[in-house]
Amino acid sequence: ITEQYVSVKGINENRLKNLKIKDIDIEIVGRGREKIRLGDLNGNEFKIRVKGEKIKEKINWIVNYYGEQRFGSETYNLGREVLKGNLPDKERRLLLLYVNSVQSYIWNKTVEEYLKERFPKKKPSNIKVPLVGYGTIINNEKLIKIIDKIMEEEKINFSDFRIKGHPELSLKGNERDLIAEVKEFKSEIIENDSILSFELPKGSYATIVVEQLLSQ
Repeated sequence: ITEQYVSVKGINENRLKNLKIKDIDIEIVGRGREKIRLGDLNGNEFKIRVKGEKIKEKINWIVNYYGEQRFGSETYNLGREVLKGNLPDKERRLLLLYVNSVQSYIWNKTVEEYLKERFPKKKPSNIKVPLVGYGTIINNEKLIKIIDKIMEEEKINFSDFRIKGHPELSLKGNERDLIAEVKEFKSEIIENDSILSFELPKGSYATIVVEQLLSQ
């Protein structure tokens, strides 16, 4: 179950109240002069039931991996095809998702190689790890060697992220924090299950919190 705030311009409240969408409940919480924009989000709150696990450990940080739902095998393979200029007949938003999945996959592999293990017991120092793109510049010598090796193995070049004739799909590159803080973490054991609640910054994955906890 998820709860999200959205803004709707120029629609009467009664029309919204009477709008029927399967598995969605609409509640009008107020009015504002500014619309909600992409990027306004500060973070997310989660409440998760982990069945068959009694989790007593606490956690206040995670390695900021992308969850595997970001790059399933098919999504990643389609992304590589898009980078090579082989665009499937799909919506542009889906194509960008495919390209992002390649970027995310390389980031995860980079971090795991950098740390020498998936989840270290001791909290590492936070650094900015490149999200590769056609404009990527890397100043960290260790990261340069790791990323160059991964790119060679995956047969991907930085320039591939500039997709000719499709600037809307091209990615210049960015950076992502190695570590994400977990705030307001609470765990409650009910019978053989654990109820976890916590907050994460935007772009971080609740599935990684659970995975890191279970790895301890």
